[in-house]
Amino acid sequence: MPDYYKGKIYKIVCNITGDTYYGSTTQLLKNRMKGHRYSHDTNSTSILKRGDYYSEIIEYCSCESKNELDGIEYQYIDFNNCINSQHGRWRRDMMRLIHTKWSILYLGLRFK
Repeated sequence: MPDYYKGKIYKIVCNITGDTYYGSTTQLLKNRMKGHRYSHDTNSTSILKRGDYYSEIIEYCSCESKNELDGIEYQYIDFNNCINSQHGRWRRDMMRLIHTKWSILYLGLRFK
């Protein structure tokens, strides 16, 4: 089970085009990058195929859950120019997260 207290936000940047991909992980960055290289269905694939890129950790996040770590990742995606937004998964997940937080807030206020 992942240890979300070891959460990290990272980016992969293409040195040719400047395309940027943001991600989150609880793994070592080098291990997460191996996952990207073997996966062919993520937005990062277009950057990795070009072969000229770098990756770096941009924030360490001590989180309590996947939703919390995802929420931080989504802030980077939402407020930066990146290729993640071309993929619908993060929008669907973000909407689910917003709905969940809104429901908790609404129900919490309603039943006090």
